[in-house]
Amino acid sequence: TSIIYPQTIQKLKHPFSGKVVFSFAGGAAMPLSDYAKPKLNLLGEAGLAYFFDLNSKHTLGLQINAGYGKISGKDGAIIPSYFNSTIASLSGGIIYSYFMSQHFTPYLFAGIGNLWYNPKDDNGLKLPNTTINTGDLTQVTYNFRAGINYFIARNLSMNLNAGIILGKNDLIEGFMQNGSKNDAIVTASLG
Repeated sequence: TSIIYPQTIQKLKHPFSGKVVFSFAGGAAMPLSDYAKPKLNLLGEAGLAYFFDLNSKHTLGLQINAGYGKISGKDGAIIPSYFNSTIASLSGGIIYSYFMSQHFTPYLFAGIGNLWYNPKDDNGLKLPNTTINTGDLTQVTYNFRAGINYFIARNLSMNLNAGIILGKNDLIEGFMQNGSKNDAIVTASLG
């Protein structure tokens, strides 16, 4: 005779599968612009995502992100030699995440968004290329981010990420230089 004990195989499933996830983070932003010496400035971010239930360690989702902060830079070869701008961004896109272990879930985000900005000099005056516009400037952006979530409790994780906001013009600092590339903003945050 033999005794058979039934066994169940538990398949690991991504903890975000079928869930809505809220995120809040603080970090830094740095412009990649015509100004040679970019400065790090504070940035705040919030996000809302829905992850599809794929019954797997992998999951895909839709995410909306919003950010608010400042960017600035210096360059002695440009007049004015200093710029700063308040920035606000809103983006939406697709997020992919992989449940690597009990605590770690790396992810990738790609999306499209909009960036609002208002470049000024160190006296608070609008820069030359922006004086014809009475409000904030705006542009469509491509947004990319890579990060990792570290679970500290069942429903709570820390998020560390780095990203780039790619602009579609060369005017984020209010200065347009012949032969230069479109401007971008590099971000990093923890939340």
